[in-house]
Amino acid sequence: MKKTSLFLIITIITASFGNSVYSQKENRRHGDIYPLDIKGFIEKRNMYLTEKLSLTTEEAAKFLPVDNELMRKKFEAGRNCHQLGRKIHEKKDRSEEAYAALLKCREEAKAKRFELEKKYMEKFKDILSCEQIIIYERATKDFLDEYMKNKK
Repeated sequence: MKKTSLFLIITIITASFGNSVYSQKENRRHGDIYPLDIKGFIEKRNMYLTEKLSLTTEEAAKFLPVDNELMRKKFEAGRNCHQLGRKIHEKKDRSEEAYAALLKCREEAKAKRFELEKKYMEKFKDILSCEQIIIYERATKDFLDEYMKNKK
């Protein structure tokens, strides 16, 4: 009787553990453990920046769409690199040529992001004070750190 009970308990625990692992795999997208809710991310980020920069309603209405546009363009600048990195990982292609292509792609994306930041900084100066722009630069990094820490 004790052996049967013990076997049943172990079977139930093992089955429930396997089910939770399977459900986690179902939520994964491209190897991500926590798929990103883009809308929720942007909403939280906008609220965070509004608070940290002490934006008025008018400033927020002008600034946030421009900032969101910059964020989207920076993401798009690196999209090809992310896809190339995934292909290397999925194909298990660990050749020097594949990694060289990925490095080149990352360098180009970094340069494009830098140019975008330079261009949008001029737009930000029309909306925000220089002090707010300095706070913005720190707040964007702080938000991402907090967001990722809370996702885990």
